[in-house]
Amino acid sequence: MIFGIIALLAQVLSWMIIARMILNLIFPMGTDKQWVASLMHVLYRVTEPILAPIRRLVYRGGSLDFSPMVAVLVLWVISIGAGSLG
Repeated sequence: MIFGIIALLAQVLSWMIIARMILNLIFPMGTDKQWVASLMHVLYRVTEPILAPIRRLVYRGGSLDFSPMVAVLVLWVISIGAGSLG
């Protein structure tokens, strides 16, 4: 039961990070659309506590930020591991 919840939470966080990356590609300088701005605000509030520590550890290649990719990989490993235990 608890491992299933951990696996689900890791999957949801992974998809939120992916959504944040996609929206950053589509709207790199923000947007006038209120619903997009609200969604971006929620995604940043939820994912930044995960990405900030990784960002301090992972090399930043110029303007490229590899921390979302590292975070998604770690979360997927956690999800698979917790799913196999549950």
